[in-house]
Amino acid sequence: HRLKDIIEGVGGRVMFEERRWGNYKVLDHSKYGSTEVLTKKLTLLSGRQFSYQYHEYRREIWNIISGEGVLYLDGAKSRVKKGDVVSVGVGEKHGLWADSDLELIEIQMGTPLIEEDIVRLEIDWAP
Repeated sequence: HRLKDIIEGVGGRVMFEERRWGNYKVLDHSKYGSTEVLTKKLTLLSGRQFSYQYHEYRREIWNIISGEGVLYLDGAKSRVKKGDVVSVGVGEKHGLWADSDLELIEIQMGTPLIEEDIVRLEIDWAP
C-alpha cells in the first residue's frame, strides 16, 4: 500500500493507476522526432465518467473496444459503443460517461505528454 511513496523519487512514468473513474495501464510510450506518443488501455466503470475537460498540448484518439456510453464533445452529447473511434483535437472539450463498463484504447500525441495537461471544466456532468 506504500509502494508509490517508496518509488516516488525513482522517476519515469506511472505504468498502471487506479482512479475515481476506473483504471488505466500504459501499453507503449514512444517518441517520433519532437512528438511523444502514449498508448493506454483504460477501463471506465459503469456509472462513472471522465470529467468534461480539454488539453493544451495533446490530442487523443479513443478506440472503444467494449461497452457503451455517452461522449460529450464540444458541447454535444452522442452515444458511443464498441467499434467506435473518437478523435479529440488539442483544445477540444471532451468527456465520457459509461453506461456499462467501457474499455478503450487511448492514443495521446503531443509534447509534453504530462498528466497535468488537463483543464477540467466540469468534474461531474449528466449524460
